[in-house]
Amino acid sequence: MDRITHRARRFVPYICGICAQSPEAAAALRRADQPQINIAAIRIITDFGIPTYSRDYHIYSFIAAALARGRVRENGSLTIPHALWLCEQDSRIGELEAIDPRLARLICCTGTDQDIRTLRPIVRLLQCRHSEPLDYADLTCDLHRASYPRLRDSVRQKWIGEYLRWSHAA
Repeated sequence: MDRITHRARRFVPYICGICAQSPEAAAALRRADQPQINIAAIRIITDFGIPTYSRDYHIYSFIAAALARGRVRENGSLTIPHALWLCEQDSRIGELEAIDPRLARLICCTGTDQDIRTLRPIVRLLQCRHSEPLDYADLTCDLHRASYPRLRDSVRQKWIGEYLRWSHAA
């Protein structure tokens, strides 16, 4: 397990534990990815070791907000492509698309900020539609890797490949 994966796998239970212990902290973390300054959320995320000036802060604040908004108790195993495929299966009535339009929009993003803006409504939709929680640690790792231009294509290929694997397995 590399350093990025190890950190992400520790971050999710850290945030879930804080949200379970303190309703005030959970309320602050729900707004962690908002542009206005949220001192309580900043303190919680920086106490974990994510400096506010790092490229990772935006990713981790998005994940913390998603965990708090979804009232997630533990990391799940449902990845974004798999959850989108399941979502499309629920709404499909005979017609076949090559790929879910939400995943296509996500694949076309050119940077971390755009990824997060695109993912925010997708994650909320998936939290509402599925009782099984998403794999937030995996999503954190993917966003971290996608923040590096040379690794961005490998993350896209991973998402497309996983989505297509599920669609061909059906």
